[in-house]
Amino acid sequence: SYAYACGPEAMLFNLHKLLLNYNIPHQMLIERYVKCAIGICGSCAINGLRVCRDGPVFTDKVLRTLRDFGFYRRSPSGTREALLIS
Repeated sequence: SYAYACGPEAMLFNLHKLLLNYNIPHQMLIERYVKCAIGICGSCAINGLRVCRDGPVFTDKVLRTLRDFGFYRRSPSGTREALLIS
């Protein structure tokens, strides 16, 4: 089995945790504001990776290393904001 997912980050984060519990490998499409689309501006950055250049699809192995995944996002102006997850 292998899972693929895209959607709101809060949903992806909870699905990621569930899939890890069941040991199911997966890939997820992370959505971020992309301004330049070539990796220069950094508006789409998530822990040093740029979604426009390094993604937008990330494997479960990469997602495990992203401390901001599921907790922080970038606003349209590029500032880091807390993501509200229940």
